[in-house]
Amino acid sequence: MRCYLHLADAHQTLLDRHGVEVSDLDQVRALVHEVATEMIQQGEAEARDWDGWRIEVADPSGAVLLTIRLDALLS
Repeated sequence: MRCYLHLADAHQTLLDRHGVEVSDLDQVRALVHEVATEMIQQGEAEARDWDGWRIEVADPSGAVLLTIRLDALLS
């Protein structure tokens, strides 16, 4: 299934226009965790910078299937 990983906080949403093909929502959770961890390890981001940010996983119709808080993910 195709999912779109929108990055959002209280003030803005950065839309994923390409999406990613996954088998299920567990795969999406693992993918988000892997990418976030890699960004921190490479010095591109710090966990504290993501306070209040979340990934909204949406289907092609725009319905949000899952929300992943980035600050909770890496704490």
